[in-house]
Amino acid sequence: MVSGSSVVGDPGKRGFLPIRARRRVMEIAERTAFVTGANRGIGRRFVAELLARGAAGVYAGVREPERADEALRAEPRVTLVPLDVTDPASVEAAARRAGDVSLLVNNAGMSAAGSFLDGSPDDVRRVLDT
Repeated sequence: MVSGSSVVGDPGKRGFLPIRARRRVMEIAERTAFVTGANRGIGRRFVAELLARGAAGVYAGVREPERADEALRAEPRVTLVPLDVTDPASVEAAARRAGDVSLLVNNAGMSAAGSFLDGSPDDVRRVLDT
């Protein structure tokens, strides 16, 4: 562990905040991770990086496991887990299936077309809830 001390702001002015920084790097090797939104994009890259850094296993939370790419399905250290983060029953089922997780990458997300200002309250809520 690396320890250090630094400050934010000018010590003579209001808003000065001393910080005692402790940096701890989590060991990934031999750990088991769960990545939500793992089917594509950033989530897919998280899975690849965790595997490259020696993770013992990765639960890949995906909305539709049958649509996962072949490389993800073929990787022996990856377990595809059906997961819709907007459905509490789906989240509970995924949690029961992945009881040995030591690292969670909560990456799932969605976007709506257009601006929040133009969207309906239901559309905005759906994006924020994800």
